[in-house]
Amino acid sequence: MLKLPRPLKLVKVFGADGRAGVDTLSRGIRWAAEQRVQVINLSFALEPGSAPSPLLNDAIADAVARGITVVAGAGNNGSADPAANALAATNPQVIRVASIDTESHRLDAGSNRGAWVDVAASAELSAHGSGTARVGNGGTSAA
Repeated sequence: MLKLPRPLKLVKVFGADGRAGVDTLSRGIRWAAEQRVQVINLSFALEPGSAPSPLLNDAIADAVARGITVVAGAGNNGSADPAANALAATNPQVIRVASIDTESHRLDAGSNRGAWVDVAASAELSAHGSGTARVGNGGTSAA
């Protein structure tokens, strides 16, 4: 069993409709930073074509300045255009992650890509329970 050095802290910032404003996202990042977490995983993207958010970028910069590692999925638009994910593309202090196919070890067709992406990792998810196993691709959020 994996032993974590600190317990995980989950920060709920999205509403029941799966949406959140940049003010709420920023507050969630700042709250996590105040809790002295070691890693913040930003498994979401702004709407494709959205302008960078100074409020959100400032919260991320504050977390990084505190020594927190911040990771963001590159996005799942299959695009090399940084505008496809302004959150990841405009924050070079964040580790931006693309997803690769586990078998071919090639970039997933749906993964965003480009010089602004830092690393690619497998996004395969598996869950076991009730006597069944499910495997799927979790996109850049899981990578």
